[in-house]
Amino acid sequence: MASILTMIGANALTFGRSIYLFSVFFSLWELVRFPINIFPALIQIALFVVPVALISFIPIAWILGKSVPGLEMTLAPLVFLAGPAMIGIAIVHWRLSLRNYQGNGG
Repeated sequence: MASILTMIGANALTFGRSIYLFSVFFSLWELVRFPINIFPALIQIALFVVPVALISFIPIAWILGKSVPGLEMTLAPLVFLAGPAMIGIAIVHWRLSLRNYQGNGG
């Protein structure tokens, strides 16, 4: 979660504002509080593309021994590698944003 918030904040360096992205992220975060199984397939795919599902639902389901649709339980521990991968992506994104930073003036 901290990686995603860092990337949203880094967008403010490049584009000037990122308040709308925070709004979208926290709306998605509210969706993940429920089991993914109750949503239509399109929303389930969206929650995997934006790695919000990797933050809470899949690790908890694996710990509790519940099945995850579209993911074998033998592969579920690999989700724990998503955290370090997201940190690496956030670091690269932050550095690129700093390199492209131009003051907003004022």
